Amino acid sequence: MQNALKKKLPLWIKIGFAISLALNFLIVGIVLGRVFTNQPVRAGSQIFSPYARALDPSDRRQISQQLFNVSPEQMQGMRRGFQDVFDLLRAETLDTDAVERILSDQSTFLMDRQKFVQSMLIQRLQTMTHEERLSYVDRLEKILQRRRMR
Repeated sequence: MQNALKKKLPLWIKIGFAISLALNFLIVGIVLGRVFTNQPVRAGSQIFSPYARALDPSDRRQISQQLFNVSPEQMQGMRRGFQDVFDLLRAETLDTDAVERILSDQSTFLMDRQKFVQSMLIQRLQTMTHEERLSYVDRLEKILQRRRMR
């Protein structure tokens, strides 16, 4: 039955799926590469938005250290997810439902990390003095103005 379904899919759908899958792997790979190598997040990272980049370096470093405090079980689960996708892609018949489940799990993990960063940012903003907030908003405006100039 899957062979019959496989033959009915138009080529453009297969190509679209492959491109979508490749882009998902690229995004997940970039972020997880940072997690697995324990490298600090650079300014261009999507997890650290302009809001986070406008923080003082010490605040960014503190949030980054807490962000990458991932349990060994979580890291092992992410690695296992990648291996499972590799195995699924190498199989004779592609189980797209299984691939989609794994990508969804990985996406949930990344979204949880992003929510964590947001909560850390809010906590830091709450502890800032009025003067610190004024400096912060000035830096934020400069970051966003530089983006518009590009």
